[in-house]
Amino acid sequence: AALRTCGMQCMSFSLEQASKCWAACRASETLPTFARMAGRHFGMDNNAAGLRLPRVDTERVKHANAWRQPKYPDAFVEAIREKRLTAPQPRPQTSPYFDTSANHTIDFHAVCALKFTPPAMQGYTMDTYPNAAAAQAAGAVVTHQGNCGACSTLQDLAVYVSRPDLTTPVRRCAFRSFVSNDWSRSCLMDLGFSEPCANVWLYNAENTRLRCVYICLLLVRSKNNLENGRLNSCLQCDEDMSGPFFKKYSARTRRNSGLHSAIVRPGPSIVPLEHHYPGVPEPLRG
Repeated sequence: AALRTCGMQCMSFSLEQASKCWAACRASETLPTFARMAGRHFGMDNNAAGLRLPRVDTERVKHANAWRQPKYPDAFVEAIREKRLTAPQPRPQTSPYFDTSANHTIDFHAVCALKFTPPAMQGYTMDTYPNAAAAQAAGAVVTHQGNCGACSTLQDLAVYVSRPDLTTPVRRCAFRSFVSNDWSRSCLMDLGFSEPCANVWLYNAENTRLRCVYICLLLVRSKNNLENGRLNSCLQCDEDMSGPFFKKYSARTRRNSGLHSAIVRPGPSIVPLEHHYPGVPEPLRG
């Protein structure tokens, strides 16, 4: 019955989207077992994921070719929160999810990098560079893979680092949009997000609610991952229907910032990036 209800929601989409939606609905029945899947998955060893060791590689599981996120101490988080973007990002005024002419292509060779203002090095600018070498040659520090966008600031990085599980609190904020977008936006900003980043998260929640509402209501108390390591059907729907827009306009994600999360991901999808900024405590290894 749940699968049938899920499938009914897919009928309102275009053919291409409906195919992805239906695949998400059937995920729990048709995906291969975790043991048959190639490669490893990476994330936090936590109850929200629905997977436990040894099925999930964490920073405590060491093996060759695995990216292990370093530990970022509280002092690191506090220090990057104190940094200020000198030319703030414009706040998106309308949702990009309904702009059919928008280009959502991401240049994965590009990087978003920061240049700090001497002598205090507390202010910074951010720009997109064609690659990491170009950023380094310009004296800039890479903060994530891909173009800069609404969530590229260090203020937003502090949220990602300090809150490994954003799925649960963001979901609570998203439910508030049923009543008021301003209430939902305030909730997101209370988590620590900059206003431009909070707006992209809000627009993402609105689109996911429109596209995935029945799937997600059925799975509101489900774990993030299935036993085979894949996303649950709600998160997969969000990934398919909202993900391309979110990645383009938010720009920063956990994966392109070298960070694990409560949602377990395939290892190759996580960029091996460590964060080193002037006047900020170094991340911890070992």
